[in-house]
Amino acid sequence: MTWEPFYSKTRPLPMTLYSEEIPIPAPRSLNPAPCHIFSPLMWEREQLPAILEPRIEAYWQRQVAQANHLAHLDHIKRKWQADPELAIQADLRRQPKFIQQPLQQRLDYLRREGGEARAKTFLLEVIKPVLHRLETVRKKQRTEDYQRVTYYPALRVLLDLPTLMQKEVKNVAARVAGHMELFFCACAEVLPDDNTDPDKILRLYQRVAAEAKRFSITPPHWHSLREHIQHRGKMPYHLIPGALARLCCADWWARKLWRLRCEWREEQYRAICLVHKQASAYVSYDALTRKREQDRRAREFIRSHELVNEDGVTLDMEKVVNASTSNPHLRHLEMMTTARGLENLAEQRGDYAMFYTLTCPSRYHATLSCGKPNPKWATHTVRESSDYLVALFAGVRKKMNKMGLRWYGVRVAEPHHDGTVHWHLLCFMARKDRVAITAVLREFAIRSDREELGKNIKPRFDVKPVLKSKGTPTSYLAKYISKNMDSTVLKNAIDKATGEPLLSIETGKPLNESVEHAVAWASLHRVRQFQFFGIPSRQTYRELRLLAGQLQRKSTSKKSGQLLDDKPMDEVLAAADAGCMATYIVKQGGVFIPRKEHTVRTAYIECEAPNAYGEQGVKIYGVWSPRLGITSRICTHVDTWKKVRKVKCDKQPTHCVNETAGDVGLGVVLQDGFIVPWTRGNNCPLA
Repeated sequence: MTWEPFYSKTRPLPMTLYSEEIPIPAPRSLNPAPCHIFSPLMWEREQLPAILEPRIEAYWQRQVAQANHLAHLDHIKRKWQADPELAIQADLRRQPKFIQQPLQQRLDYLRREGGEARAKTFLLEVIKPVLHRLETVRKKQRTEDYQRVTYYPALRVLLDLPTLMQKEVKNVAARVAGHMELFFCACAEVLPDDNTDPDKILRLYQRVAAEAKRFSITPPHWHSLREHIQHRGKMPYHLIPGALARLCCADWWARKLWRLRCEWREEQYRAICLVHKQASAYVSYDALTRKREQDRRAREFIRSHELVNEDGVTLDMEKVVNASTSNPHLRHLEMMTTARGLENLAEQRGDYAMFYTLTCPSRYHATLSCGKPNPKWATHTVRESSDYLVALFAGVRKKMNKMGLRWYGVRVAEPHHDGTVHWHLLCFMARKDRVAITAVLREFAIRSDREELGKNIKPRFDVKPVLKSKGTPTSYLAKYISKNMDSTVLKNAIDKATGEPLLSIETGKPLNESVEHAVAWASLHRVRQFQFFGIPSRQTYRELRLLAGQLQRKSTSKKSGQLLDDKPMDEVLAAADAGCMATYIVKQGGVFIPRKEHTVRTAYIECEAPNAYGEQGVKIYGVWSPRLGITSRICTHVDTWKKVRKVKCDKQPTHCVNETAGDVGLGVVLQDGFIVPWTRGNNCPLA
């Protein structure tokens, strides 16, 4: 017998959406050799069509679907070639929601208010280049090592890290911690059980830390435990256990990954031009909202806790925080006091004051002042712009030390409207050195990308002598301190010429409204906004003021006299207590004096209990004098305070009697039933 195929040679050809018919060759007919009717080969030939029919039908359907898909792609390609706007729109729709939504809303607004012509201009001149920049930023963020480590199925979600919420980041942090723990165990198997060489443990740490760096995270103590770095003393092997414990901790990874997520998300916002003076200055609206929520949670936490010492003395935590330098208003007053002290000291010494402004090259600026993308931007982050200025300042100081030039003062780190860092320097120096110091600063400020400046170097380096006719050095600095820290000072700031509120040059809005943006910017990118240099420690100044108050409360005599036995230490204490920064600096030894030669320094001791990673940290003990030695230490933090949650007390407490207490006749006032107390003291007295 002969076998006929179950489909004919003239099977109907499949129809597609964009083509007529696709010819598919028919299979060759089979001419099997004759065989016995009961042989196995004969049975297979009889059953073969029934077995293969569903498989061939499924294959046929896949071929039709593939042909339709290819034809659809070809149709879209032809439409995109005829109309490029469709390709840009399709690329925009593929973006995550936090990227797509603001751009689409802006596009719809322009189409509704300005018509198709204006929307088309925005689509071609703004959206198209910013989406290209966005892909470049993503390639920079997703390094090759980062992409390799996300090949693990459990870690694949890290490819979309900027889109994750905080709960999702915590979940993936637990997986990363498990991955690091398995990697650590695999690397530790080669080590012997005991008498392990410290160098072998160091190499173990370096292998585990190298694996952690693949996640774009800097491992703990990475720079301190690198072998090729010349250490001043011995290799700090004692840092290795705590570093390894952190690398295997889910909480540590959650903090690091969340910070990385926020930074990457912000840089993507900068790439699509959503951080500038016409949209949201300094930081994106997303980052600003997140900072507001973080501050709200912090305030709620502070209000719901109190501080208790060993004697049961209780302090309201909110009052303690508001009385410290955590209060922006008090921190502003302290900085203004320090600046005024530098001004008085410069007048005594006959020094000259200069005001400098240092700016990064144009390749660090993401957006132009008009809101359009900067074509010269090289995808540099805000943190990289800050590192550029830090390296520039280090080079300036190194060359000035070789030339024997000395200066002191304060630097202020401020954001441009697109978040790029620039510095303001208020410096005091000898009159004979001001020309040389200015020349050194100018040399380093315009060294990079010199060709883009031409003869006008003011966009990169600006210098102004501080003239008394225009104001004192403190008045020059007051505006920059206020608009980056405390909005209450600028609430009633009025321009004398126009009578209107003072406006920020960067944002074009009132100065008091830009403070919140500047604080959120510094918190997100970890930029140190203010730094005094060339003067004694301000932490010692705070500890001495604390000590003076403690000694005056304990003193039985009302007359002011010497509080410390050592006269030089007492003079420094008196200057700090009076709030005279100029006298404090002079009594400490003056400017340009190494810290080890100061009259009074801050004393530190080890903490009583180790932290969560088994490390014995240090805390402030008080003050001491290097001249007198360790015996001169004076404690300013006598009590040990702990945070405890406040016990909620109703206005009309419910009187309840405990069954156990009732047996002995004790009536006890309880709140909301029987609960375990939060503190060792009883904050709700007996009825």
